[in-house]
Order: sequence, then structure tokens, then C-alpha cells
Amino acid sequence: MKKIFIICDGMDFEYTNAHLDELPFISEMKKKGTFSPLQSVVPADSVPSWSTIYTGLNPCEHGVLDAIDYLDAKNNLKGDYSWLQGKVFWDKISSSGKKVLVVNPFMAFPAWDLNGLMISGPVFEGGELSISDESKCEGIKMPEMGGITDYPKHREMNDFFQKTLRTTQEQFEVFEQLLKKDSYDFAFLGILTLDRMQHFLWRYTDSTDVTYVKKSNLHNSILETYKLIDTKIGEIYNKYKDEFEILVISDHGHGKRCEKTFYINRFLIENGFIPNKSLKKRFIEFGKNTYLSFLYTFHIVSPGINTLKKISVLRKLKNADYGEKKTNTAKISVPNFDGVNPFGGIRVNKDMFDSTDDFIETKKSIINKLLLLEDHGKRVVEWAKLKEDIYNGSKSDFYPEIIYKLDNNYGVERGLFGKRKFGKSYFHEIISGGHRWYGVNISSESNDMKSVLDVFDYIMRDYQ
Repeated sequence: MKKIFIICDGMDFEYTNAHLDELPFISEMKKKGTFSPLQSVVPADSVPSWSTIYTGLNPCEHGVLDAIDYLDAKNNLKGDYSWLQGKVFWDKISSSGKKVLVVNPFMAFPAWDLNGLMISGPVFEGGELSISDESKCEGIKMPEMGGITDYPKHREMNDFFQKTLRTTQEQFEVFEQLLKKDSYDFAFLGILTLDRMQHFLWRYTDSTDVTYVKKSNLHNSILETYKLIDTKIGEIYNKYKDEFEILVISDHGHGKRCEKTFYINRFLIENGFIPNKSLKKRFIEFGKNTYLSFLYTFHIVSPGINTLKKISVLRKLKNADYGEKKTNTAKISVPNFDGVNPFGGIRVNKDMFDSTDDFIETKKSIINKLLLLEDHGKRVVEWAKLKEDIYNGSKSDFYPEIIYKLDNNYGVERGLFGKRKFGKSYFHEIISGGHRWYGVNISSESNDMKSVLDVFDYIMRDYQ
């Protein structure tokens, strides 16, 4: 059966399931087709997950682990994603002689020639769209597409919400116009706006959030976005259900971002796995965190970090980049695996050990101590594993030797703040929404997909 495939970046299973009464299309699919959780990759971030969805390769096979830093708008990921061409499902479908429509595929920029039409937006910067065949778009006004370009402040949040809502609607409308203009065997639409909305607006909608904004007209903003997406997909379903399977997935879920942090380097120091940092570095880190704690207490983090960025030594240590030795001579180190999020990684350099047995025992010891970690009597680490117990592939060197997942209310912090193992997430008031491991699998047909690793093969079944 032909497919219309829509990826809604950041649509969360738990949140969707809790609001089914207000999402009629998804509610109907739960009864007639499929509505189930879909596990993301490790770490649960957009770039590695979309790469897996497009290609069917696990992260140790495609080797793309980039994470988006919403707190560093001027240094986002503008990498070369040309490696995707020829490896993605729509290229495989096109090569089989089928006609494809591909609209707003995240990262796949610029568009390339295929049997049909491909339209993509810039990855992490503003700019013009790239269209493989302009003649197929005559008379259609294109909306904004591509990656994140807005980093709204509190006073701009209402305008940001309205603009993002309009963009969502416009993207659906253009997709439907293009579907009507020609006959396609496969059609794809990428919707990135939901993820964007949740990152910035979560604290306006969740009364349990420590930075909840009480006096705001944005309390229903995230639900309104879900409802708009549900309505637009429902319209597509009603028009095309006899000809196409309507398949909707998300690359990961979304929820409240961590309110607490886990100082991983402090944990490693206390357990004797790494030596303490120099007095100078500890002093700088303590000063930085004391300043951030002050900003957090008085709710002035956003303006205050501009001062932090102007102080070169503090800017350099913003993410404690001394933790990962670029010379690869550190025995044990902490890479920036997934930012301040629940997934963390620890590098254990085999070349620095006297024996393989010592290397293996050290990794086991770290894992065992992580699993026992508690904060006020509560276990903090949900699981800790060797990388080979998660994925295998020719690019596994991209992965740290140990990977762990914290409770969702904790994020990994690579800095130091005295002898504390736990602290507050000082930037929560700026980015209050964070990724979750389980997105959605929604379809007008029954399917048994459990993970984003299953998506590529499922799509290709009907096009081989």
C-alpha cells in the first residue's frame, strides 16, 4: 500500500496518551489502526534519531551523534549532511521507479534530484529553501522550513507561539497542495515545530515546573499545537485513507526538562576513577556555578549569562570542556554526549590500562557504582551499560565505552561545584522542555514497530 509518512519531531507518547480525548484523529487510530510508544535512539536526540529513521542504521553504524545546543545559538550544528544522499528511504523508493514527494526533511539539505519532488530548508540557520524541481511548485507560496532559527526571550514568547503555529499550519497546507498537483507513490512531510515549541514553552504549561509562569495566556500552548497537528493529519487521512496508509511517528518524545543536575566528574573523583582537578580549575568552576546559582535564585539567568559569555575563561569552561582530553591520553574522561540531559557517557581509554582485565574490571566497577547512586535516598540512574550492549557497528568509536540514563528529572553536568554530586539545572527557565525516550507510532494500519530502528524496514516493505 502507498504511504503518506509524517514525522512530528518531539511528539511524546505519554503526553499524547493523556490527551486523547482532545485528539480525535489519534484517538481513532488507537481504535482502528496503531497508537503505541516508539523508542528513540541513545541518546534521544533529533540528529542521531532522524539519521536512523532515514537510513535504518543504528548510531554506531551511521556515526552521527550531534546534539543541538539551544543555549548556544551562534554555534549550532551546520555540518555536512550530504552523506545522506543515496542512503535514505526516499532515494531507495525513487530508484525503484516510484514517484516520491519529500517536504521538509530535517538535515537533508540542499535538496537533490529524484523521481518526483524534494523541498528542504537550511539545517540550523535561516536562508532560502532548496527545491529539486521549481516547475512542480508554480503558484505555491512556500512557508519557512528547515531547522531552528528562533531563540525567543520571555517577552517574545507570545509572538513566537503564534508564528510557530502559523508555520505549522502553512507547512501542512503546502504539503496538501503539492499532493493535489501530481500523483505520487510515496509522500513525506517533516514537522519540526512541535519540538521547538515544547523546548521553550513547557514551563508556561506545566504547573509542576519549578519555573512555572502563573500569569500567562500560554497555559494551553503546547496542547493547542498538538491539537492543530492532529486536525491537519486527520484532514489528510479523510482525503487519502483509501489510497494511502497514513503513518505518523516521532523521533523522540518530549517532557519537562531536568530540574536537577548530576556532577559526573565529582562522582568519578570521589570514587577514585579520576584525579581531582587543579585548584585553578576548581576555583573557576566554583565561581561560575556560584554566579549561576545567584542568577537562578533571582530569576535573571537569561540576561545574566550574557555577562558570563564575555568572560573568556568562564566561557571556555561553560561546558567544562577540560573533561574530555582531545589528545586522547586521559584514562577516564567525560565527553559531551548529550548536553545537560538524562543520557550520559564515560570514556574509558583501553590504551591507558596495563591489561585487558583491568580495563574490563574498571568499566564494571564504574557501572556498579553508578547503579547504586542515590540522591536523598532515591536511585538516580535508571540503567548503565557497556556500549556494545546497546549498539554495534563500524563507527562505534563515536560512542563512549559506558552509557547511562538518569531519572528524567536529572541531567548530566560536566562541571564541578565544590564537593556536590547534585545541583540545580540553572538554565531551566530558558529551556524548560527536554527530550524523552518514547515518541509515537501512529498509523491507519496495524504495525508492530517498537523502535525508530524499525521504521526504515517497515516503509520499504511496500516498495521493494
